[in-house]
Amino acid sequence: MQTDLEIKNRNYGIDLLRIITMFMIVNLHILYHGGILSSEKLYFGSTKFNIVWIIEIVSYVAVNCYALISGFVGVNSKNKYSNIILLWLRVAFYSILIYLIACKCGVVEYDYNTFITYCFPVLNTKYWYFTAYFCLFFFMPILNVGLQNLKYEQLRNAIIMIIIVVSILPFIYAGDVFHCKNGYSFVWLMVLYIIGGFIGKYNLNIKFSKILMLLLFIVCVALEFGSLYLTNYMKLKGVENFKYTLVSYTSPTMLLSGIALLVLFSKLKLGFLGKIISFLSPLCFSVYLIHEHKVIRNKYIAGQFERFLDYPTKEMVISITITVISIFCIGIFIDFFRECLFKILRLKKLFSFIDKN
Repeated sequence: MQTDLEIKNRNYGIDLLRIITMFMIVNLHILYHGGILSSEKLYFGSTKFNIVWIIEIVSYVAVNCYALISGFVGVNSKNKYSNIILLWLRVAFYSILIYLIACKCGVVEYDYNTFITYCFPVLNTKYWYFTAYFCLFFFMPILNVGLQNLKYEQLRNAIIMIIIVVSILPFIYAGDVFHCKNGYSFVWLMVLYIIGGFIGKYNLNIKFSKILMLLLFIVCVALEFGSLYLTNYMKLKGVENFKYTLVSYTSPTMLLSGIALLVLFSKLKLGFLGKIISFLSPLCFSVYLIHEHKVIRNKYIAGQFERFLDYPTKEMVISITITVISIFCIGIFIDFFRECLFKILRLKKLFSFIDKN
């Protein structure tokens, strides 16, 4: 239960950003896994191509936002090991439960070896983001010591050099120079954590206006969309190895757009909406765990939404929107009961002893 001080100090804008980024993540999976982006029906330069890819590019920043938020909030928070245990239990809960229900319903055939992999979701990378975050968590105390003790100039200079090394140079070289796996890695999440922590420590978010951050985000999206067009144009000209794309987690513009949204949302004053947002925000991660479970993705998402391209443009957009909202709401509804179960079992209290030493 939150104290009055915690409620007063809580940044509901950041909570709202968590919610919106989860909508974006569902968007990404519907467009990519759902078969829309890879469909031959999506013609380069068509209205549907433009709309679908703008939605994709706007949503692409979601993962960066999530990691930036971790640093922004985490730099001033105590690193509780009970939190990672509870989060692991949540991941394992859905990983195992969804597989067993699917087996019981005849959706997939039970296999002992497969079952064991679902019992250890981190070791078997069932969810790449959680695997990367799990590793990052144990570095957070060290990162926080550095963030808290280094001088402003030292941190600023270090972050500038890190961005050059892991974001700008790979873009110029058009390759994964330092094996950040284009952002699908613990290393990239650590970079984002440091940047988010730097912004949070020095309250840099208050130095920039909301309008400026919104404009920065729009400019970044425009540049990313332009790079997409250039890449596709070069392919039409027979240049298959043209890789100078900004549509990547580690691209400079994607990093900037994530920072812009972090700053923008941290400045929002939401008033009476705060209680609703603070209720939804902690449940959002489970939306990812549920719809991105391998069984759910392969059986109910993969290739299932290509048919939206057969609809008129307006209906296509409405169908995508309704699908994303439905998946989000179903995930929140399910996780509400999971949260109630965990409270009944008093798991938070059970593991609280870990943080006393």
